[in-house]
Amino acid sequence: MTPKPPPKIFERRRRKYHRQRFAGQALEYAFLSDIAAVEIADRFIDVRPKFQTAAIFGAGRMRTSHLDNIVRHAKFETVYHVDFFGGNIIGSEEVNPLAPESMDCVLSYLNLHKMNDLLGALIQIRRALRPGGMFLAVMPGGETLYELRHCLMSAEQIVRGGVAPRVHPFADKQQMSELLSRAGFSLPVVDSDKIMVSYPDIYRLMHDLRGMGEANTMIARPKFFTRRSLFDQAEQLYREAFAGPDPKDGTQTISTTFELIYLIGWREEN
Repeated sequence: MTPKPPPKIFERRRRKYHRQRFAGQALEYAFLSDIAAVEIADRFIDVRPKFQTAAIFGAGRMRTSHLDNIVRHAKFETVYHVDFFGGNIIGSEEVNPLAPESMDCVLSYLNLHKMNDLLGALIQIRRALRPGGMFLAVMPGGETLYELRHCLMSAEQIVRGGVAPRVHPFADKQQMSELLSRAGFSLPVVDSDKIMVSYPDIYRLMHDLRGMGEANTMIARPKFFTRRSLFDQAEQLYREAFAGPDPKDGTQTISTTFELIYLIGWREEN
């Protein structure tokens, strides 16, 4: 029996549109990207092998200085940037253009959270690695934006009497560990960091998410005009549950959680 294809959750064209639309200002909203890039570079310090050929998916999200730092720490000799646009290879993890056994290292940078077929993307990455090659990735994890998701769902129940998918789901550490094993990676390692960020209100938070190119790309997203009253209700609920004084000046702010999951897996030697 032919296995069923995975369900389509995200609209790939819309994801590409948002990335392109906000590419010029992405570095203004790069605080998560900056944290991730430093952590990725540090993880290469303890890795013994020297990687001659590497591919980086999502390199366009990184500052040039961080990208150079990663290349220096990893001792890459030849590096290919793979992205929707701006890379020297056009593609994504889900539509992987890399030839089988062509890379010593593959790095996926803040991309995997919007894959319709995440397992398939991991399998393609493993195929692109040479025996002994390493896969390293960073992606938003399951705790990301849980406050916003909770408040939007509750507000929609109050205002509309139903729920619409406004913030997409994120895989957690256990799920990603299982997927790495299912994709055939050996010695999988998964860990995460939580970053707490304060915002003056829910509108500034959503503004920053759009600036990061992380607007809603789910196929089932609401297609109708959303009344301001829904977001005002979500703002009220957010303040009731997740507000507190800013440690710097004491003003009332709302707290938002971002979780970054780091993945490492290896293709076994022949």
